[in-house]
Amino acid sequence: MKRIGAILLIIAMIFSLTCCEAGGNDCDYDKEIKDIIAFLKSEAEADKDGEMLKEGGYIIPGDPLSDWIAILLSRNDMQDDFDGYLKSLEKKVEELYEKDGGLDGVKATEWHRISLAITACGGEPSKAGKTKEGENIDLIKDGTYMWHQTDDISAQGNNALIFALITLDSREYRCPENSIYDRERLIKSLLEGQEKDGGFGLSRATGSDSDITAMALQALAPYYDSSQKYILEDGREVTVKECADRAVDFLSEQMKEDGRYTYGNGYSSETSSQVIIALCALGIDPAEDKRFEKNGVDIVGGLLTYKADGGGYAHTIEQDGKLIGNVMASEQAGRAFTALKMLKEGKGSYYDFS
Repeated sequence: MKRIGAILLIIAMIFSLTCCEAGGNDCDYDKEIKDIIAFLKSEAEADKDGEMLKEGGYIIPGDPLSDWIAILLSRNDMQDDFDGYLKSLEKKVEELYEKDGGLDGVKATEWHRISLAITACGGEPSKAGKTKEGENIDLIKDGTYMWHQTDDISAQGNNALIFALITLDSREYRCPENSIYDRERLIKSLLEGQEKDGGFGLSRATGSDSDITAMALQALAPYYDSSQKYILEDGREVTVKECADRAVDFLSEQMKEDGRYTYGNGYSSETSSQVIIALCALGIDPAEDKRFEKNGVDIVGGLLTYKADGGGYAHTIEQDGKLIGNVMASEQAGRAFTALKMLKEGKGSYYDFS
């Protein structure tokens, strides 16, 4: 009987491991997040139990990677130097406004990312420092509904439309009546760019891209249940739901038989992460939706195959099968597992700070 019990225990352990490797709700999202943050701290040369957001290593407030990491730590209620990071961010904003009149001459996403980082650190992006004239710097106004750095906010591509919407909805910011870009215009412009296959690209000339499609869904998710119809340039009348459903089908078709996504000539863990965030934003559990399961492996399992020694996640799988932990890939994987955890706990979507 002891031998039978031992055999059954071994079988149960193997089955449990297989389930975790295949993804599903058997995975411990908390553990994955903790492992990723430990890896990020190690790479930033921060103490395991110390504060990571103090400048040093690769942490530079206002740098894209650093800002996304600050948001990740905040979304997981980690203890860190958010006050110090916020002060450094606001100082950088003031310096750029005084020197260049804004954060960037073309990229609206600079306003969007820094707005989200300021929010995550407990600040208010509509009061992100002072101009030399003593007026409040309003990153929400300047980066979204009153954008004027270029003739059209979409000069940067669909990314600008996507993150303008995400930023506006992060705290349900109101667009005044005289807005250049209200939500309706941003949504319509984004829907205009949907390709015939259901995907979205960086621009209409580049064709569909799984990453951009996933991010477009993240932006459109709050409007999924809206009955409002948009008349597109070709005369078609569509709802966000119709377009989003087509985009989800596109992402399902693009997923490979091993539960992963390709980017260029190789695999990309970041694409898997972005698709998971998108599905969670739509209220779809990636671990249970059969559209994102192939050969018994779901998309979460596909992401798990990129986990490297040390708790980080690789950008891709090397030709020799080796996995090398990558800071950017790990941060995005952390985003994905946080979105999964928030969905499971009924805590809303990743970018919703309201």
